[in-house]
Amino acid sequence: MRDKPRKILNLEERVQAIRMYDEIPVYQRVASAFKCSWEQIKNVVANRKDILKYYANCQIIDVMKDEPKVVRHKKINFLGNCMYEYIKRAHFHKLQTVTDEVIRDRAMEFKEIIKIEKFFPNRAWIRDFKSVFNIDLDHINQIIITRKPQKSLNSKDIITFCAKEVMRCHRNQEVQEIK
Repeated sequence: MRDKPRKILNLEERVQAIRMYDEIPVYQRVASAFKCSWEQIKNVVANRKDILKYYANCQIIDVMKDEPKVVRHKKINFLGNCMYEYIKRAHFHKLQTVTDEVIRDRAMEFKEIIKIEKFFPNRAWIRDFKSVFNIDLDHINQIIITRKPQKSLNSKDIITFCAKEVMRCHRNQEVQEIK
């Protein structure tokens, strides 16, 4: 019997796993959806407060407090989340074949809307993006989709959706701190 390669969830997948666990509090069920071990899900749920806090801190941009370099970094992180949402929608609804060229073009659209200066989605960025989000275009069916994504591929719609998700995560994190 061969050992399967160990699947390590990225930050976005961990947040999705927490949300799924909130709906279906069964480690094994969530683990099978993410094709990982139930122990990893148990660990993610046990560390949910820190994960949600880190996720929110990586996304929430405070132009009054954050240095310009930090604001730029957070915008690029947010762009990555928007790209991941775009890929999930395009794949789920079979609206567009996702290629490196499509990723580059859509990232440029997001960059213009989000207003990220001196950013170009070159090959290195695309490679890093795919690595961070565990995206293999040859095996795109392995992308984990925990909910039926909205159908719109409009960049502004995706940015609005992702911003709402970040704020929801931030509110959940604040509620956890109160408890």
